Amino acid sequence: MAEETLRRAVAIDVGNTRVKFARFQDGTIVDLEVYTHEELTERGMPAFVEGCPMVVSSVVEDFELPVEIVCTSPLYLRLDGATPVPFHTEYQRWQLGRDRVAALAGARRCSGGGAALVVDAGTCVTYDVLDAAGMHRGGNIAPGVRMRLEAMHRFTSALPRVELSEVVPLLGRTTEEAMRAGALRGLAFEIEGYCRALEREFPNFALILTGGDARLLQAHIARRAEIRPHLVLEGLYEILQYNARM
Repeated sequence: MAEETLRRAVAIDVGNTRVKFARFQDGTIVDLEVYTHEELTERGMPAFVEGCPMVVSSVVEDFELPVEIVCTSPLYLRLDGATPVPFHTEYQRWQLGRDRVAALAGARRCSGGGAALVVDAGTCVTYDVLDAAGMHRGGNIAPGVRMRLEAMHRFTSALPRVELSEVVPLLGRTTEEAMRAGALRGLAFEIEGYCRALEREFPNFALILTGGDARLLQAHIARRAEIRPHLVLEGLYEILQYNARM
């Protein structure tokens, strides 16, 4: 595959609820479409998918692209546990989720090869550390903000179900405020705690936030953080490029 062919490429991230399609031109996302699975069945693939090199990551095992789309692609890659990626890992690779693999590849790209802490803040929060040599040193998984709020309600008899708010005090003055502040600020303090613990071994590492709650958390974190809302898609693109060069 000639490198100039990959000046344009498509990355497809298939989640349990939504499917994200990104068309890249010279490393930049120029088209982004997000469908539910029902919408995808009704509307079909975006037109820009046809004829492009493409990479697919899916948490839905039986998800398949139409044969006619795959056949028009000059390079088709489906990410799995054996796919070559542009970093090494000390984690059990077969247990490392595809979204985490892609996010690490994206972090390797956007950090310029430096060390990075990748925090993906969604339903769960994942923490992954990449050193400057391109080694994934491992990571952790914790409950996300909304999961913390829901757990407080479900596993107690008196605490209410509350919705998350963007603005929370340091200290709550009502039960609802206390729960929101405990969930959101508690997670922000958790992230800052990881940062302090990592500073000695990985000086000047980049903190990269992605996931649905990334911007919400950024406002409560003192350390400078880079927000990459499409880090998984960027990482899929980088994995496709890496395999094209092999």
